[in-house]
Amino acid sequence: MSDVILELPVGNTNITDLFHFSPALVDDLKQILASERYQGRKGHNLRSMSARFRAVLIACRFIIANETNAYTLKQGFDAFVKDNYAFLKSLYRGDIRTHLFKELLLAVGAYRGTPVLKHHYQSDLWAFYFEEQNVWRHIDSADLKEAMPRTHGEMTALLDSEIELLGQKNYNIETLHTRFTKARRLLRERLAPKFKAEFELHGLQAFSVDNNRIQKSLLQAIQNDVQQKKISIRTGTGYFEVVRWLMEVTGQEFVDAYRISMQRYQTHAKRESLEKTYNDEELIELVFHLEQAIEKARDSKQRVTLYFAKIQLKTCWNTAPMCAIELSDIKEIELPTSKKQWRSCCKKLAKGMT
Repeated sequence: MSDVILELPVGNTNITDLFHFSPALVDDLKQILASERYQGRKGHNLRSMSARFRAVLIACRFIIANETNAYTLKQGFDAFVKDNYAFLKSLYRGDIRTHLFKELLLAVGAYRGTPVLKHHYQSDLWAFYFEEQNVWRHIDSADLKEAMPRTHGEMTALLDSEIELLGQKNYNIETLHTRFTKARRLLRERLAPKFKAEFELHGLQAFSVDNNRIQKSLLQAIQNDVQQKKISIRTGTGYFEVVRWLMEVTGQEFVDAYRISMQRYQTHAKRESLEKTYNDEELIELVFHLEQAIEKARDSKQRVTLYFAKIQLKTCWNTAPMCAIELSDIKEIELPTSKKQWRSCCKKLAKGMT
């Protein structure tokens, strides 16, 4: 049989060995090579993309030569995504060089038509999708799994349930992310050292066992840390709120036996807020430098950032509502007594609303 040569955007390469291993793999590689990314239709340099595709070929050869389950690659790139990305996860834990693995991830993304995300190939990552920003955030729960396997499994199942029902909740994905971050910290750092056996026996229901003994111990410890100023009042009340929520979603009673007073914190926060305001001279100086920077800015990204700051200074709007403004919120209106004017709608959610 003659050699199998693959034409790249710049140059060519011999892939006879890969064809002998699996014609299906070569067919998928050709499909990937024909994608917009590797053909430079997304603004990528063709020479660079040819070099990066060669790295994908090297990654495939490394897998064939070194991985015990390399035979799964005979079915082509489907091997990387089947069984919830099991093969990719094993490669991530293996000896493949980092840059080769990264190029392989991009190739798998081109094959699927959608990027491979971090939680697809890293085990024990709790994943949260922030739709407005179109970003994923992750919480590494591997240490919790190692310390409290049963509880980790229940928390993972709880996350799946909470995300599925999030539209029916009175909180959003950001609140959910914060709660799971704090819950993992409480379970791993405060509860696992003392109550590991109880949680392995009862799971999350351990909070209610023996007349809520563990829950009371945790709340008292948090209260003591606040009183001794080991943690701030805000942190303490945040922990209390998470315990209350965790009891609610797992059908347990919250023991309202220990409380943290917010009065002193609110007084201090109000004073601190007043101290952080600009006086007239500082504001004039700030506006002057901002206008100077706008005049000198040539990069569009810089100009957008500076105009954002200018609008914020003139309107005193909060950052989050400003970032949430859409084109449909900006409308041109005509007044009989004046020229055309523009009206923008800035929405600020009330506390506790989504």
